Amino acid sequence: MNTGPAAWRRASRSNGTGANCVEAGIDALGRVGIRDSKDCAGHFGDYPALMVAPSDWQALLVTARTLNT
Repeated sequence: MNTGPAAWRRASRSNGTGANCVEAGIDALGRVGIRDSKDCAGHFGDYPALMVAPSDWQALLVTARTLNT
């Protein structure tokens, strides 16, 4: 059974070509999937994705924003 994210969202800082960005999506269990956009052609089960708890995703975003300022 595929429990991957129903829809993936591309990073807002993507260059538009999809070559160097990250995609994220929430699955039916509430986990956040993170994958490389170069692997977006298939369904969730066809490509590796890192699955994390929502709290870990939020911590990653806070850290990334802190380092980017």
